[in-house]
Amino acid sequence: MLSFLSTFKKNGESIDMIKRVVGLPNDHVQYKDKTIYINGEPVTQIFLGEKQDAAPEASVTVRAFEEQLGAHKHQIFTQPHGLYAPSYAYDDIIVPQDQYFVLGDNRDNSGDSRFWGFVKDIDIQGRAIAVWMSWDTVKYRIRWDRIGYIP
Repeated sequence: MLSFLSTFKKNGESIDMIKRVVGLPNDHVQYKDKTIYINGEPVTQIFLGEKQDAAPEASVTVRAFEEQLGAHKHQIFTQPHGLYAPSYAYDDIIVPQDQYFVLGDNRDNSGDSRFWGFVKDIDIQGRAIAVWMSWDTVKYRIRWDRIGYIP
């Protein structure tokens, strides 16, 4: 299982995005009740606490979890149940050959495979190794505490 951040071009466009690869070719991936299931097994999540997260509209309270994909642990955020319930086009799928299913770590505030589909193998450019810039779109400032974070 790939459990690192990857950069890729969405649908062959020149828009680079960084997302976490969670589904490999032929994997059965489900996303329900804010939990990923890969081939029927839930991905382990450990609750870390609540924190404030700046969204473009306002600051919101999110729940922070440590999630483990394979041997790799990383932090994710979700909004409390009932606060935000988007409809996903891809929430119970089989990943096609030569394609991948990717998710953002801010699960309720991320454009990813749940909305626009799979990422082709040919569009993956590489692996992200650290956060080099993080911009707060609400307060219009650099988020210094995130710079240098290694995913």
